[in-house]
Amino acid sequence: MGRDRLVDAAERGIPRYQLVTAYDVVLVAGLVALCAGWVAVASWLARARSNAEVLNPGARQEHEKEWAWVGWFVPVVALWFPYVFVRDVRRATAPRGVKPLLLSWWFAFLLYVSTIQFGPFLRADPSTGPDEVAQLGGIETFNAVLALLAGVLWVLVVRRITSEQRAAHGGGLPDAARARSRTPWPPPVPQGRPPSHPGWSTH
Repeated sequence: MGRDRLVDAAERGIPRYQLVTAYDVVLVAGLVALCAGWVAVASWLARARSNAEVLNPGARQEHEKEWAWVGWFVPVVALWFPYVFVRDVRRATAPRGVKPLLLSWWFAFLLYVSTIQFGPFLRADPSTGPDEVAQLGGIETFNAVLALLAGVLWVLVVRRITSEQRAAHGGGLPDAARARSRTPWPPPVPQGRPPSHPGWSTH
C-alpha cells in the first residue's frame, strides 16, 4: 500500500520524493479530472449566463461573462466570485431562490479545496514523521467525501437551473420576455447582436 511505503520510508529516513506510490497516481488522476471538470463547469456556466440574459436581460449580473472561466483561479476573489456568478444566473432565471442549495454547494466546495492541500503537504514535507504519514489515509478519505458531496450538490444546482431555464423558455415567460426569446433552445450563437435580443452574447 502507498501509506505503508511512506511510513517505511519515513522510519528509514528515505526521501519521499524518491518514491512513487498510489498517492502519486491518485494525485495526478485527480488533477486531470479537476481540469476536465473546470472546462465542463465553465462551459455550462457561460452558456447558462447567455440564456439568462435572453430570458431576463434586465436582471443584474455583478460580473462579466469571462469570470465564468477565470473566477475559479484568481487569488482571493476565487473565494466568492464563482458563487456570486452562479447566484446571479439563478436569480435572472427564476427569482424564487434556492439559496440553501447554493450555499451548501459552495461551502462544501470551499471546504474541499481548503483541505485537499493537507495530504500533499504531509507527503512532501521532509520533517513529517511516521505518525503523521500514517494519517494520510484518513485525510484522503475525508477529502474524497467532501469532493463527492460538493459534486452531488453541484449536479443538483445544474439540474435546477437548466430545468428552470427550459421551463421559462417553453412558455412560462410574460409576452414581452417571450418575444425576446424566439429562438430554439438552447439559443444558437448569432453572428451579430439582433435588435430583438438585447444583451445577447455573441461568444
